Parts: sequence; structure tokens; C-alpha cells
Amino acid sequence: MARRKLARAFLSAVALFIFPDAEVMFDQTIGVIRMGAEAKAGGHILMRETDYAVNVRYFGAKGDGITDDADAIQAADDYATSEGRALYFPKGKYAVRPNGVFRGGCPWEGQGKNVSVICPLQNVTFPNLSGLVSCQNKEGCSTSSMGFDLTGGIYPFGTGNPGNIYWAISFQLCEDWEFTDCKIRGIGAQRIGLAVDGGTGFKIERNRFFAAPSPRYNQACNISFASGLPTSYSFSENILRGSGFLSNGAAGVHYKNDVANWQFGGGLTFGPNVGCENHIIDSCRAVGGNGIDINAVHPAGFEIWAPLSKVTNCYSAYNAGSGFGGGGFGIRGEKNTALNNGQISGYGVELVSIVHDGVSYASSQSVWTDNTLADTQATPTQKYGYAEFIVGGPAMVAIDIHTNKVFGNKNGNYLFTPGQRSFRGPRLVASASSTIGALAAGAVGSQVVTVAGARPVDNVTVNFSGVAAGFTITGNCDGDNNVVVRVRNDGGGTLPAGSFSIAVEKTPNSSGY
Repeated sequence: MARRKLARAFLSAVALFIFPDAEVMFDQTIGVIRMGAEAKAGGHILMRETDYAVNVRYFGAKGDGITDDADAIQAADDYATSEGRALYFPKGKYAVRPNGVFRGGCPWEGQGKNVSVICPLQNVTFPNLSGLVSCQNKEGCSTSSMGFDLTGGIYPFGTGNPGNIYWAISFQLCEDWEFTDCKIRGIGAQRIGLAVDGGTGFKIERNRFFAAPSPRYNQACNISFASGLPTSYSFSENILRGSGFLSNGAAGVHYKNDVANWQFGGGLTFGPNVGCENHIIDSCRAVGGNGIDINAVHPAGFEIWAPLSKVTNCYSAYNAGSGFGGGGFGIRGEKNTALNNGQISGYGVELVSIVHDGVSYASSQSVWTDNTLADTQATPTQKYGYAEFIVGGPAMVAIDIHTNKVFGNKNGNYLFTPGQRSFRGPRLVASASSTIGALAAGAVGSQVVTVAGARPVDNVTVNFSGVAAGFTITGNCDGDNNVVVRVRNDGGGTLPAGSFSIAVEKTPNSSGY
């Protein structure tokens, strides 16, 4: 008690020294200094009028990691919101029950992301659709220098797909807020670190997300559209380990994010969702992902389904699926690197056409240029540098693939969908009789055909004059003047007699265009 009195006297003395003409009081209920007219009125808070924060401890929060601090935090938040002030969390571990805190809109500030931490009451079971902290329909409800740790709660999987969902902190239909310099730990099966639903004008920057990797549904950060389309936001300079990022919003800026070692979904995923479009993705990294999604396939490091988006200077490597994938219309990919992907099955860039929830997605009108799509492993795994597929969707047209560095891939440089491309540049043609005979089921045979003027960056299509049912026939220019025709036997037997007709499209800006 003597120490507290001494501290109060010291703070009041400091205030009087700085402002000798002010009237000063220390409110022992709240634990802050009032000056001037507010001191006369017996006010509650702070060092001075323009530099203030309500201390959550003075509303009874213990910060011992054991006591349920939810009611104390709620009372402090309500007071700070009514006074138009920030809420300050000094060093401590503040345990709360599920759905115990609903923020009123005041900013939250911690002493540091590793020392001011909100966590669950230990061994408490969370109901479906619950979390530590929630904020709904508020403006300016920013959070900085705090930690959130989901470790220690009990989170039943639930039934169905994706099952139950829990979160550390959520923002629903909130505007003009920031989440910066924070850390979220304990993300895992059925858990989202930062859950965003609708809203606009928000900023998520310089945060750390850590998860126990799980093939069950989980996300470090999920920007969803259940309550409305999120728009005009920034997700930048974040580090994600063990869990990925998903946005179904629009007009987002994503810069210098680093995601690694996730086991569910893609590393950085955009869509598919009606209205999810116009994203800028720059200087991001997705490495070592072994993600599997609710369709039991391995997504890419970057899944880009949002039309009219631009991905530049990004790096995607050593992922189970493809480096870059998706079916967004009008995507522009420039100066990216896809390296040694397909650790289970995938490509450097994989563009597809599908129908999802009754809506068609196709990568028509897309441009991929100045990218490096390569495999440098002793045993390559990245099947092709670039590949495209029609999977129940419409034709993909007017795709511009040029001036890329494509080499070392397992089966070749390019795999184009037969009959779906329109040649845009000069065309070289050649033909050769097939010399490929019997092949075991699943085996691949190859034949080199000389095409003068062909270069590795050029696009190749191959037609076969005979009956090719049960065989997949592709062609790639793997060296100057050489086209390699590859035949894969999908069912066993012998490729019948016939000849290959080869067309080589000269890529813009390449030799001989």
C-alpha cells in the first residue's frame, strides 16, 4: 500500500512539474491522472487530455492466465468507449471465457505482442461459432501490440464440411480499423486466427500468425463475405506459419506477406466468390505448403480466382500443388517465380476453367510474362512450367503467355489445352510419322521432331492423324529447333500407325516473331 501511495504521489508530482499551473488528481479507482478542470470534476483518466488510455487492470483484470477477466475487460472497454479513449493492456495473460468480450469500438493497445496476451480459460469447451474477442458494426476499433493465444481451449470438430469454426478475434461489418504489430498463436484444426466478415477500409499489417499445421479446416486470417462484401483493405507485411490466408473480398492490397508450411487450402487464396476481384498481390512468398482443401485436392501456393487481379514479384516454391493457380478472368502475372512445386502433384502456373456454385470461372484474357517457371531438383517434380485445363467450364481464350524463363520441368515447358487456343503470332508447322509403338499402361513415350526456328519459349500443339483413344499426346519445344512429342498410355496397348502434325506459335518478343 505504501508503494502505491508513493507511486501516485510521484506521478502527480511529475505532472505538476511539467504543468506547474495545473490542478492534478489521481483517481485510485481507475489508476490514472486527471488535470485541470477534469481534476476538479473528479474525472477518471490519464496523463493529459491528448495522450490517454484506460488501464484494464483498474477495472479488476488480473492478467494471471487463470482468473476469468472477461467481465473486467468488458467493463473497461465500455468505459473507454464512452469516454472516447483507448484501452491499455499492461503485461499479463488475460484469460476469458468463450464469447466473453464484445468490443465497443475503442482502440486496444498492449505493452507488446509477446507480453499483453488474451487467452482462453484453460480446458473450457468452446461452442460452435465462438471466439475470445468479437467486434460487430463498429468504426475505428483498432488493435496494436497485443497477443492472442487459442492454446488450452477445447474445440470440438463438429460435423459436416467444414465443421465447427472458432476464432481468436473477429471483426464483423466494421469500418476503418487496424490490426497491427500483433501475434496470434494456437491456430489449429477448426480455428481461425483473425476472422473478418464484411466491412471496409481496414488494415492488417506487421502481424505474426502461428499454427499447429492441420489438414482440417483452419486459416491464419479469413476475410469472408457472409454479412457483406469486404472492400478496400490492406493485408501486408504479415508472417504466417502453419496456416494460410483466404480472402473473398474485393480491392485488397497484399504486400510482402510470407506464408509457409500450411496443411489446409492454399497459401494465399483469393476467391472464388462473386464480387471478389481487383486484388494487388506484390512481393509475397508461399513456401513448403502441403495444403489439401475441402475437395481433397492440393491447392497452389497462390490461388487466384479473383478477376482482374495482378500478381507481381512473388515467389512460390516446394509446394505440394502448383506454384500459382486459379481461374480468374484477366489475371496479370509478372516477374514471379514458381520453383520446384508439385511435390505431390502440380505445375509452375496452372490455369483452369471450372463452374463453382453455378458460376463459371475461366482464365481468359490473362497475361503471364517475365516469370521464371522452373525445376532445379535432381529429380524434378513440377510437371510443366505452365499448364491449362478445362474442367467443366467454358473455353479459355486470348491468354498471352510470353517472355518467360521455363526450364527443367518434369514433363516439359508448356501444356496447352487442345483446341482451346488461338494463335496470335507467326506459326511454324511440321509433320512426322509416329515411331512410338507399344507402351505399358501409364508409360510415356517420346519422339523428337525437328522444327527449324522453334525456341523453348514457343507454344506447341500436336494433332495425330490416327486413332488416339486412350492416349494423351502433348508437345513441347525443349531446345532450339526441336519439338518433343510425348505420348502417355492411359489404358495400355499400342499407338496405331499415324503421323503427328505439329504447329509452333512464335511467342511475342522471341526470336523469329
